[in-house]
Amino acid sequence: MSDDDLIGSEMAGCTITRLIGRGGIGAVYEATHAERGARMAIKVLAPQSKDFEALNERFEREARLCFQLSHPNVIRVHTWGALDDGRHYMVMDLVDGTTLSQMIRKHKRLSWDVAASIIADIAEALEHVHALDIVHRDIKPANILVDRAGRGILADLGLARQLVDSLDEKDGRRLTAPGSALGSPAYMPPEQITDTSTAAVPADLYSLGASLYHAITGRPPLLANTPSGTIMRVLKDLPIALGELDPAVPTALSQLVDDCLDKDPGNRPNSAALFASLLRDELRAAGHQFQ
Repeated sequence: MSDDDLIGSEMAGCTITRLIGRGGIGAVYEATHAERGARMAIKVLAPQSKDFEALNERFEREARLCFQLSHPNVIRVHTWGALDDGRHYMVMDLVDGTTLSQMIRKHKRLSWDVAASIIADIAEALEHVHALDIVHRDIKPANILVDRAGRGILADLGLARQLVDSLDEKDGRRLTAPGSALGSPAYMPPEQITDTSTAAVPADLYSLGASLYHAITGRPPLLANTPSGTIMRVLKDLPIALGELDPAVPTALSQLVDDCLDKDPGNRPNSAALFASLLRDELRAAGHQFQ
């Protein structure tokens, strides 16, 4: 069954109506729930995925982790399963909007207050995620959804793991091998590049700071022409201070982002809640109001 063949098909009480987008390992569809009439999103792995056990395990783990989460700024997963042909799927809330990555591509760069408001929402979502001992490990503009009201919503916990139980429950195998690096190099901190399996809360704060930096300046903090080149820069180089690239950014906000991008995890903000609070303080000082 191809991507096109899924249009009109039913799964988990939903009828698929259209293809939203396709990536390297699968596709996302819009669907309508038969009983509630609600619009849903269904992520389906590609046909060849059934031959990759680790990918299917990671996908199911993402579904299980997301199912635990209940926060207005986190994508909610309702159910998951497998099709007759072996492909795995999960049914999620549908966000009517775009991604932060698409916003950056369209506008080149965002004003600091618009970017800070979106990232503050994501920081509050991360505080909820971290409270359940889950670390995301793949925060980047492409995984930050923005609805039509401008609210930031955290998506894609495909690389996430629970800090208290990083071993596969069935046979003790690590889904992330020690010494391996998984994630997006331009947004990964040095410790995650060195060994993804040890990445903890400070790694997510680095990635959050890198995403905010990119949104405001139009470019990631450290980037090269190749992934390996970017990795070397993240390990060795210091980014240009945010305030130097955009003097309109408040000094305190620039320092906060610089702190998030510190190569020493101990020098970053000590929680996502603190990061969100400091962003909100700067926004209030600029005249923004929050409910």
